[in-house]
Amino acid sequence: MKMRLLTKMLLFVLVPALIGLVVAAVNYGASRNTLRAQLMEDLDTMANLQLSELRTASTLLRGVLRSTTDVPQIVAYLEALAGGAPADTLKELEQRATSYLRDMNDNYSLLDGIGVTDPAGKIVLHSDAPSVGLDIGGRQYFQESMRSGDYGVEDGQNKTNKRTASIISLPVKA
Repeated sequence: MKMRLLTKMLLFVLVPALIGLVVAAVNYGASRNTLRAQLMEDLDTMANLQLSELRTASTLLRGVLRSTTDVPQIVAYLEALAGGAPADTLKELEQRATSYLRDMNDNYSLLDGIGVTDPAGKIVLHSDAPSVGLDIGGRQYFQESMRSGDYGVEDGQNKTNKRTASIISLPVKA
C-alpha cells in the first residue's frame, strides 16, 4: 500500500506540528500562570517593604516634627508675636527661627518645606519664603491637628511649588 504525498504530509508534518502547537499552548498557559503568581508574590513583597520603609520614615519624621515644636527660636518668636513685641525684635527672632527651619529642611531629605502658623492658620514662619502669609486655616489637616492636638495629614499638591506632597500638621504648644 503506497501512501500518497498528501497523506505523508498530513501524517508526518501536520500531525506533529499540531501536537507541537497544543504542547506549546499548554506550556504557555502554565508559564503565564507561574509568571503571574511570581509577579503577585514579588509585588506583595515590594509593597510590604515599602510599607515598612514608610513606617520607619514616618517614625523618624514624627520625631523630627515633635522636636521642632520645642525649638527655642520658634517658641521665642511665637511668644514675641503673641506679646506684641517691637518690630525690630520680631524681625530678629523671625530671622533666627527661619534660619532654623531652613536648616531643618536642608538636613532632612524627607522634608520639602517646614513652617509655623498662628492659631488661625496663617503661615508666619516657613523655610520657603513665598509660603509666609498663606492661610491654611480652612484645610482639613490643619483643623484636624488643632482639634485633636496631634498630627493632621493630607496628601495633595503643595501650593507654592506645585509638587505632590504629604502635608503634616502638628500644633506647637508654647
